Amino acid sequence: MHRTYGPKGLVCVSVSNDNLQDKPKVEAFLKEKGATFPNFLLADERADEADLKNRFGFRDGIRPHYVVFGRSGEKVWDSTSATDWLDEHGLEKLVERELAK
Repeated sequence: MHRTYGPKGLVCVSVSNDNLQDKPKVEAFLKEKGATFPNFLLADERADEADLKNRFGFRDGIRPHYVVFGRSGEKVWDSTSATDWLDEHGLEKLVERELAK
């Protein structure tokens, strides 16, 4: 999605809850996957966990968590609190709709 919609204004960011000592492993994984957008690791998982939960709606567990924010910064959708999961095409339609605003 970053490659397709980045030129149209989509900003993708990844946050890993691995600790900083695992940074080389995380960077290798992201490079292998072709991730060219900003990637962050938590400096202190315990200290940063509350902020992550508040900002992104992340609950708990190890799984991908997706959040879509509108241009003004409001959360439009997230994979944890959504009543229905968007498949790949539904997520793309949501992104396209938000980018058109």
